[in-house]
Amino acid sequence: MKSISLVQANFPMSIENDTFYLPYSVGMIWSYVSSFATNEFKLNKLIFRREPLEQTAVVLAKDTVIGFSCYMWNRSYNLALAKRIKELNSNVITVFGGPEMEISNIDFFKLYPYIDVHIIQEGEIAFKQVLDHIDDLDKVSGIIYNKQGVVKKTDIAQRIIDLDQLPSPYLDGTFDLILQDNPSLKFLSTIENTRGCPYQCTFCDWGSLTYNKIRQFNLDRIYNEIEWIFAHDQLIGIDMADANFGMLVKRDSAIVDKIINEQIQCGRKINFQTNYAKNQNKAVVKMVKRLAEETDTVKYLTVSLQSLNDDVLAAVKRKNLAVNKVKEIFTICEQNEISLKVELILGLPKDTLEEFKNTYYKLFDISPDIMIQTYRLLGLNNSELYLTKQGGTKWRVINSFVPNEVDGIEETFQWVYSTSTMSHEDILEAINYAAWMTTLHSHGFTNIVSYYAKQQGMSYKVFYEGLYRKYQDNKWLSDYFKMFKQKNSEWYETGNANIESLKGVEFAANNNLWHLISKIHADNKFELVFNIIIQYLKENNLYDKDVINIQKQVPIKFNKQDDYPFLIKYNNKTVKILNLNDTDHDEKSFISNIYYKRERSFGKAKVIGFIDDL
Repeated sequence: MKSISLVQANFPMSIENDTFYLPYSVGMIWSYVSSFATNEFKLNKLIFRREPLEQTAVVLAKDTVIGFSCYMWNRSYNLALAKRIKELNSNVITVFGGPEMEISNIDFFKLYPYIDVHIIQEGEIAFKQVLDHIDDLDKVSGIIYNKQGVVKKTDIAQRIIDLDQLPSPYLDGTFDLILQDNPSLKFLSTIENTRGCPYQCTFCDWGSLTYNKIRQFNLDRIYNEIEWIFAHDQLIGIDMADANFGMLVKRDSAIVDKIINEQIQCGRKINFQTNYAKNQNKAVVKMVKRLAEETDTVKYLTVSLQSLNDDVLAAVKRKNLAVNKVKEIFTICEQNEISLKVELILGLPKDTLEEFKNTYYKLFDISPDIMIQTYRLLGLNNSELYLTKQGGTKWRVINSFVPNEVDGIEETFQWVYSTSTMSHEDILEAINYAAWMTTLHSHGFTNIVSYYAKQQGMSYKVFYEGLYRKYQDNKWLSDYFKMFKQKNSEWYETGNANIESLKGVEFAANNNLWHLISKIHADNKFELVFNIIIQYLKENNLYDKDVINIQKQVPIKFNKQDDYPFLIKYNNKTVKILNLNDTDHDEKSFISNIYYKRERSFGKAKVIGFIDDL
């Protein structure tokens, strides 16, 4: 019998290196292929993690066909593995899929001669057709294939309209063997709720690749998958693969109800994450509130805002929330005691350094309690922005983007280097500023005192830009910012940079915006930071001893976690200060969680009701 292996290699998703994603994409491929009575293939391996290359290549080189699910975090590994397999056995057919590879490049198979076929869009039916017509690939729709080094493209494949024809790898036993063979590991699951995205954001390879009418998986299938996940103790998380969860209000509310009911019945928590609908509404907030109250695994609503600059939004085809709509959503979240997290992208076309900074101030004007997380623009190979060099965008290849302690194979990413409206120097300054705002405001050194200053007549812009200049006068912080800028510059110029590890935690390119807050924790520089804030407040006649005393309790020190909750009096009113995260008694883990649990405001206390009284 012919044999097949499928590869979806991932990094571990925990500091203990014991948690991985189940390989959903290739699981779906095998579930579909094996559902046919005429199937002539036997499954050899489902690779879900980065296994030793040579050892894995030797095992897989015995197969007839190998399929690779490829994205940014496993691209280099997949290419190295495919190349080595071909060296061991040139007769193996290698089939790639996923949104990562540069399939529009006319020299694709000259660059990657060890790839035989690449599937363009959805994989299940096309992969089965490749197996059925392996000697006559012209009969397969939706692929490019290697014809003596030349790209041969077949007819465009039709979208899979009836998703019910695709079996579930959870329900047909595909994933059972992985759990049985790895009893000491924990796993995260992916549930595919819908396919398609009605948006065409140019920076994204989700909407730009799958822009079409949303198609839905059968709701009973989703229910059964949720039951399967809760029934297996090794499963600790659900990642709902939906570009706009909450858009289909009745359906998505029912899924939330099912998760809550299963948790109650099974008596154990399972973390839940998803991409919420772009245009938020009360129904989405209610879903998050029910998850927060009933499961205690979700405490925030995420809005992928990306920018508040109208020119930017028009350029990237982003239909976004206006400021007044953000205010409305924040008010709804506040009424329901849900935190609002906003995501921004640094370096989008048409943005400027000044307007990038102004986005922070506009959001703070809505509320200083809004959590802001900033990410640098990534060049996704098949996004419209990347393919067209929109806005004069220039890129640099970055190594060490994600921490890799598993093997020596570097996964590389494209970082925005400059645009027609932001020079490279502007980009570097914006990175410094984003790291500083992430530290000072988002992690609780200035969120209260900046609001107090606003109440006294000083705008957020004046407050933060003045404080930023004040910090440059301090040698420790001035030296830090020079180092941080230099390290980012090295990443751009050489592809590599080594920022200081802290308590054994390495900071790769994707998490270095959290390096400053981590260093303040690691070096216990709280008093230094607060002394400068106090000096600045006094210089501007804004110092209030009681206000700064409360502000000092917001960043939670490693050795002070057990002090929470506690009460403080202000103007004869009681202020409650809470730590919403579990205590972490390992210092390395504590530092690591500043990044890995950033959505939960790890290391930052929640102050109840105080800002309303200022």
